Amino acid sequence: MTVHLTVFTADFTATNIPATPINSLWNKFKLECMKTLNTYVPSKMTSSKHSQPCCNRIIRRLTKRRAYKKARLTKSNDDWNNHRANQQKVKKQCKAAYDTCVKDIVTEDNSKKLFIFVKSRKCDGSGFAPLKRDGANHVDPATKAEILNDQFSSVFTTEDSSPLPDLGQPPFPDAPHIQVTSNGVLKLLQGLNTHKATWSDLISSQFLTEMAHPLAPA
Repeated sequence: MTVHLTVFTADFTATNIPATPINSLWNKFKLECMKTLNTYVPSKMTSSKHSQPCCNRIIRRLTKRRAYKKARLTKSNDDWNNHRANQQKVKKQCKAAYDTCVKDIVTEDNSKKLFIFVKSRKCDGSGFAPLKRDGANHVDPATKAEILNDQFSSVFTTEDSSPLPDLGQPPFPDAPHIQVTSNGVLKLLQGLNTHKATWSDLISSQFLTEMAHPLAPA
């Protein structure tokens, strides 16, 4: 992957100039990054049921549904009893694993994990509550949007359109042009927080950090 991106960067810097439109440069860069990620970075789908922090190896083994499939196939009372007994084991193991997980989160000196846990247990409602206008409550989304828009518009002031006075020449010199260098971009890429979520461009900070050297000149 490093060799591939090095070749791309050499071609990118040789075929483009600073006067090239920035959107064109960004589209080429993003397209190459996405192609590289799809080609060289493996990915797989995971089940949310088995990716919970409290789901251990014992619970995964008990939830393979082998007893249930066997009971459906044989329709034997003994097999159905084994399936029900397995269900009770799963419930007992889940409760024990959950209690252990909560105890570890509370006792650890990690405020981030504790905040995530508390936030996941909250049941806050989402969306806007009904809004009142002209003595009536409105629940329709379009009507509520109009009510909010009218409220926001009412607090704006009308700008004075008269010509501004001439203040003469500014007493301060013009700011110098920004100099962008490969070393500066390299330092910024290596300083990205790899624990942050991927932005809307779908290029992860982990990829940019690890591939900072070949990508910095581009």
